[in-house]
Amino acid sequence: MKRQRKKISIISWGGLGDVLLSTPAIAALRTKYPQHWIVVFCRGRSHAEIYWNNPDIDELRPVSFWILLRLYAIRAMGIGQVYIPEYGHIFPSLYYRKCASEIIGEMMNVKPDSKKLRMYLTEEEDKEARKALAVFRNPVILHITSLTSPNNEWFPEKWESLIAKLPDYTFIQVGVGHERKIKGAIHMLGKTSFRQACALIKHARAFVGVGSSFSHASAAFDVPGVVLFGAASPVIWGHDRNINLYKAVHCAPCVDLIYDSECPYSKQCMNKITVDEVKAALLRQLG
Repeated sequence: MKRQRKKISIISWGGLGDVLLSTPAIAALRTKYPQHWIVVFCRGRSHAEIYWNNPDIDELRPVSFWILLRLYAIRAMGIGQVYIPEYGHIFPSLYYRKCASEIIGEMMNVKPDSKKLRMYLTEEEDKEARKALAVFRNPVILHITSLTSPNNEWFPEKWESLIAKLPDYTFIQVGVGHERKIKGAIHMLGKTSFRQACALIKHARAFVGVGSSFSHASAAFDVPGVVLFGAASPVIWGHDRNINLYKAVHCAPCVDLIYDSECPYSKQCMNKITVDEVKAALLRQLG
């Protein structure tokens, strides 16, 4: 059955957030080509985990150098449908005024009907997340680290001040083990897989953090979020469901210019975001 259907090959690209951002375009491909066999070649297990259980995808396969070489050759010769959503190489924050999901859709020759990101958890993952959060009062998931650029990060003392100003809420910090711990938060750094952390976001009251894969996950699950942007543009990486805090200083956004180099202006874009602004936005999201 599989061999009789025309194949669409997609090579996953970028970080985990970029993988999530590709899901609306893949859904549009499924709508446009309902009889095609859609295969995603994943650059590592972490990419595959985001696509698990996705009904728009027929097959997940690991990618190797030789598979990449073959797929690039097929694309170059125009003898098959091969898509590589490497939108970061076209400096989106400099040249686009639309969200990343729409840009990825253009690269795949589709126009997504919805910007809704898609991630499908299992019943067991949902159950475990609800159980883990049940012991906390008003849980809010916190993520402070940007793997794209440290210039998109807020300051630890401001996060600590925010937590101190909201004693009726429990802030649960997720991320990898080496990230800086924020005083006053429940630390789950390095204690969960990416999917487990996403399940916590799904069942929490809200999310607060910087633009990252976890801020995209909050949008995927329609969890109210407050997301801080500095070096990166909320036009490209923000979501309508979230409150996106951004100060358009003269040098912002700069992520496509200086990447992870040190900011020469002491991160004015992030420093201008006040604790009271974040507090007010979060309380608004919490209703």
